[in-house]
Amino acid sequence: MDCWKEQKKIQRHVGYLPGELSFPDDMTGLAYLKLIAKMRKQKDFSYAEKLLEFFEINPDTGMKRMSKGMKQKIGIVSAFMHDPDILLLDEPTSGLDPLMQNRFIELVEQEKGKGKTIILSSHIFVEVEKTCDRIGMIRKGKLIQEVTIDDLRHSQFKTYKIEFSDSTSLALARQSYPGAEYKEEQNQMVVSINDSEINDLIAVLSKCRINFLKEEKHTLEEYFMQFYVELVLCAYGDCISNGIFHYGRQSYDRRKSR
Repeated sequence: MDCWKEQKKIQRHVGYLPGELSFPDDMTGLAYLKLIAKMRKQKDFSYAEKLLEFFEINPDTGMKRMSKGMKQKIGIVSAFMHDPDILLLDEPTSGLDPLMQNRFIELVEQEKGKGKTIILSSHIFVEVEKTCDRIGMIRKGKLIQEVTIDDLRHSQFKTYKIEFSDSTSLALARQSYPGAEYKEEQNQMVVSINDSEINDLIAVLSKCRINFLKEEKHTLEEYFMQFYVELVLCAYGDCISNGIFHYGRQSYDRRKSR
């Protein structure tokens, strides 16, 4: 469909939540939603009422008196209430408390189950992990990477936490992995490696006394920072001196990337 010539038809199938909300101060939440429904020629208001109850909204409150979180919930109801096939959501949980953030995630899961297409932008990594199947990373207005949640869960980049029985074993491991994160008091090491390097790690650990070894699952935020730091290293090239760049519990040796 042509978005210029058939905009009315398209709008019936699209729900939109902008990043910055602006409502008329002289209306109640209910009056505003009914106005939007009228403009859409939406006859059935029952789903809107269900959403108002789901998000615990008092729709008779004046918009001027509503908090940021309450206005955000009205915006969410407005985007979803006509049961659109496509939803475009910009920072949808901005201003919501943790309980309502979880309610929103429940709603997205329900809509996904109906076969809806949902595109959302967010800086909250946990929210993206819980709601999205595919993730695009944008930098300076350009899409720099696209991954699926399955790609993230089965990433070749793994992080392991190891606790040694004594400080001697910890010191021995440090010789092979100087860029890892260490907790001296607990004799623990957290190291991030590629799957192809697992045999080298096992060879080092075979010479040590170990209490436990466990894999720590990567979050989307860690994946993003790993990718972003590698991008920065490539961008700056020789402007960065030889050595290892550290971010949190991860280490990046630019000498290995050459």
